[in-house]
Amino acid sequence: MKRARISKRPYTYKGKTEDRWLVQWADLKGARREKWFHNKRQAEEFATRIDRELADNIHVAERGTITFGKLCEAWLRHEERRADPRNRNADLRKGSLAAKQSVAKNHLLPAFGNMKLNKITSADIKRFIEEQAYRNSHWTARRHESFVSQVLKFAVENDWLRVSPLTNKPIKVPGEEPIRKDVPEVEDVARLLNVLLNRPRPKRFDLNQWSSVRVQIVLGALLGLRPGEIAGLQWENVDLEKWIIRIEHSLSFYDGLKTPKTRSSYRILDLEPVSHRVLTEHAEQTRSGSTRPNSGRALTGYVLTTKQRGFVMPTTLRWRHNNILRLAGLIGPNGKSNFSPHALRHFAGSLWLAEGMALKDVSWRLGHQTTRMTEKVYLHQLRHDKRAKQVMDRVAAARFPGIRGTPNSMPLKIADASNVIDLEAETVPSLPLPEPPAAPTKPAPPIPPIPRLQPDRYTARAPGRRPRTLEDAPQWLDEALDLVEQGHTIVEIARRLQRGERTVTEWLKVAGLAKPGVHAAAVRTAKLEARFAEMSAQGYQVVDIARRLGCSLNTVKRWRIGRTPGNRLRQENGATQKLANQLKTSVKSARERKPNTANFRGKQLNLL
Repeated sequence: MKRARISKRPYTYKGKTEDRWLVQWADLKGARREKWFHNKRQAEEFATRIDRELADNIHVAERGTITFGKLCEAWLRHEERRADPRNRNADLRKGSLAAKQSVAKNHLLPAFGNMKLNKITSADIKRFIEEQAYRNSHWTARRHESFVSQVLKFAVENDWLRVSPLTNKPIKVPGEEPIRKDVPEVEDVARLLNVLLNRPRPKRFDLNQWSSVRVQIVLGALLGLRPGEIAGLQWENVDLEKWIIRIEHSLSFYDGLKTPKTRSSYRILDLEPVSHRVLTEHAEQTRSGSTRPNSGRALTGYVLTTKQRGFVMPTTLRWRHNNILRLAGLIGPNGKSNFSPHALRHFAGSLWLAEGMALKDVSWRLGHQTTRMTEKVYLHQLRHDKRAKQVMDRVAAARFPGIRGTPNSMPLKIADASNVIDLEAETVPSLPLPEPPAAPTKPAPPIPPIPRLQPDRYTARAPGRRPRTLEDAPQWLDEALDLVEQGHTIVEIARRLQRGERTVTEWLKVAGLAKPGVHAAAVRTAKLEARFAEMSAQGYQVVDIARRLGCSLNTVKRWRIGRTPGNRLRQENGATQKLANQLKTSVKSARERKPNTANFRGKQLNLL
């Protein structure tokens, strides 16, 4: 059933009358709408689309909707009210609000800001998500897709859209969820606890810091607390007589002291001997180091404090964590720590599951709402799993009887990894620390270099004050010339080659490039013009070209009328072909390493 009517009517504009096609229809609210077209084909296509949207009950007139930018502003105001502490029903953290504001400003608005809501299709959103997944990680693209869904759902709730484009065509984020690779093994945690509990205090830590680090590591590795829960733990929630702690607070940079992450995060955990010992010693140190005479009173306030008795932020916990890992020798070859503070929480959950604890109990101790979260994210296979080893031993004994090395003949002399650390003991056994690296031998005195063949590597200049020539050119000059041809600036070339900007500039001048920065601008401009011409030939709109090239809408409009950057550059610098020929000749001569005193020593070619 057609609801849109097409008719040919005279249309007058600025005193000029001509025949145009008029499409008239009534929207879902009963309001009469109309739109003019120059030809009949466009009017029929528009009328067909209107009939389809009316039949599917998803039609919204252009005047009845808003742009995506206006929608984002309204959505962020709504989220700010949700995070306002004066709101009794506030259910949004300030950290989550800051993340939404950042994503909306830096990603959503540049992509869809000027588009009408009824013009945004699932294909547009899919292209945006695929581009984000190409540039960023899977988790970042997934978060952007979630925010787009929230914004469109907010538009549907406020009658700016009838149906979200993602309702019938959901988008799958490319790629798979990355596997967490920094979960420590039992041997790593045993070495870390050995340094903390059985070794003397290093001089770099005072008593309060050392005691706080011990509490931080033990609560994360043995009780599975989040870093924010460790930082926000209060003495009022620690009962050393009953051997329990209550998780009722968390500390973050944006919100300060707040409630835990979810309702399931409210929990009461039993203390095992190691954590009870560490908390008891920390309580004694806190009483003895306090400036107030409260040694006989109950402790109050934060468990982890600074020298000035202030709270410790989670960022400080990470700094202390990295220092203690460096002390234990758990630092990778790149100088970074092998695992983060949050990875200790993953280790605790994996250890409990490996030791036979029920999945539901592990999920409750970690404060998860569902067991699916625990099984999907926090279950990591540890190499010391007793159950897997027992199964393998039974299989070897049953299938290969009499073979040397099976339990029926001769047991393999493999140390059981469960004996590395006894979690039920009062103290942790001492473990041998890794041997320190051998002292570096004193290198032999270097042979004095030949002045004309081995230039100074730091100044890129041969010894002496004579002028530079291509005979003394460093090996990286070829790569620098390639980067100049690709359009890189001096700053980018110096950063990539790990040389000083002045050194790179002087050697490029020796090679004949007096103004490499201007040439880089010309190359980038040529690439930009080629991309613009390609997209224009493919039929892209001005808005799409501006969004993909990262330019403003007015800039692209100037390009369409011929005012491109290349035209302006060519007008300022003369003929382009002559410039390109000179550059090609100069680069070729520089690569051949043939000194030309007429070009390189007596004068410089001002190519640009």
